[in-house]
Amino acid sequence: MKKNILILFSIILVIFASCEDADKNPLVLGNIAPFVKFEVGNAQLNLADSQSALSGTFFSENPELIQSHEVFVGIDNGVDSPIFASLMVINELPFEFNATLADISAAIGIDPNSVLPGNVIIFESVTTAVNGITVSNEDVTVNGETVSVAQQQGYTFNGVAICPPFEVSVITGTYDVLVNGLAPGLGLTDPDPVREVIAGPGENQITIVGGSVGFAGGDDLIVDVDTNTGVLSLGLNAAGNPGVAFPSSVIGFASDYDSFPAGAIVISCIENPTISFGVALTCCTFVGDFQLVKQ
Repeated sequence: MKKNILILFSIILVIFASCEDADKNPLVLGNIAPFVKFEVGNAQLNLADSQSALSGTFFSENPELIQSHEVFVGIDNGVDSPIFASLMVINELPFEFNATLADISAAIGIDPNSVLPGNVIIFESVTTAVNGITVSNEDVTVNGETVSVAQQQGYTFNGVAICPPFEVSVITGTYDVLVNGLAPGLGLTDPDPVREVIAGPGENQITIVGGSVGFAGGDDLIVDVDTNTGVLSLGLNAAGNPGVAFPSSVIGFASDYDSFPAGAIVISCIENPTISFGVALTCCTFVGDFQLVKQ
């Protein structure tokens, strides 16, 4: 009889211990702990303001179970795969998060000037609990069900680099031509790779004097400017047409300018504004990159 009582008691202890272990394992209990949450404060990084910061608050409903919360950062520029680097380790919650351009570029090890408007700044995090369990973005669903937005953002959230709205006068001036793809495409060499960019003829328009190959008879290039975003598009002259890209005297036939391909942009809020777009032609499928930087 005593033997049976001891066996029963042992079974109860095992069951109790198993339940206690489950209580200590936050992944067994779903989204109770040690999940960290994040409320976004500011998700736009103004490149013209060195004090601008992506911000928000990291917090947990069970902060006593959190040993650390490490935040990693990477930048998606639309070309290269983001490379992530550790930005900070948080050891106490709640925590007011702020990340300036200087903070982000130093963490990744890049030149701050390489961060351009439209670049997406990606933050990913990993929590380490006091019992050694780690939680990452892969763990923010419970039984296949999506958890709260705040909890998702605790492990991944994005910001975006922006330039503020600007006046057209900010981007007028003398520019060096870095790339002029149309010239070699026509067998030409640009004898003076400098262009004057002037305001007009219309509101929110600029004129690139000499266009792409004005030295060979091409027309000035009129560009429409979205002063909120920096996006550029092909403008029309007073005659209602885009103008001649090059005359027939160059290769036996002439062509007008055609609509800019996607990606045409002016970056206005850096020390030397840049203008970049593809020179497209009505005659054919050729597109020549045209890139200028203000002196």
